[in-house]
Amino acid sequence: MSQFALLFDIDGVVLDNNDIHEEAWLEYAATLGKLLTAEEFYHFIGGTNEDILEKLFPGKMTLEEKLWHGEQKEALYRAMFNPTFEVARGLRNLLKSAKEVGAATALASNGPVSNVEYSMTQGDLFPLIDMAVSAYQVGKPKPAPDVYLKAMELIGAKPETSVIFEDSKTGLVAAQATGCIVVGITTTLSKAEMQGKAD
Repeated sequence: MSQFALLFDIDGVVLDNNDIHEEAWLEYAATLGKLLTAEEFYHFIGGTNEDILEKLFPGKMTLEEKLWHGEQKEALYRAMFNPTFEVARGLRNLLKSAKEVGAATALASNGPVSNVEYSMTQGDLFPLIDMAVSAYQVGKPKPAPDVYLKAMELIGAKPETSVIFEDSKTGLVAAQATGCIVVGITTTLSKAEMQGKAD
């Protein structure tokens, strides 16, 4: 049983990549005939691809179609991110320090399994992260806490000795629901917007 654990969202936390996701969504939505603005995308940050596609095309796609289009968009995102890929500044040092004191570490993302695996591999995070979980592997995505609870279960962590790092509204709601200490990263929301949503 771990005495202390650090859990991280991926997009906007482990990776400072919201601008790449925005660019990919704007480009991919255009191929589907939807001119999505940057302002509209801002309100989608933290949601699953299926949620975003339903908001863009209400009632127009089956779940299977949403999953397929979601993977196409993520392939575009990865191609765009590859040339400049890097993990967030300071993250690697934090993870190394966590390892030195025996803390457990996990990633918990609303992104598909393909993106979680991409982030771990491209970022060379396997030596520093004990477990990585996608919301597609649990019952409900964020804002439900399921993905964090599953990650905690897998690394043997308890809420009272765990810290979650999050950046989006949906992620902060999920993190708070676990009972863990929540650290807000201001890549998506401002410090003022996080008041009452993060510790």
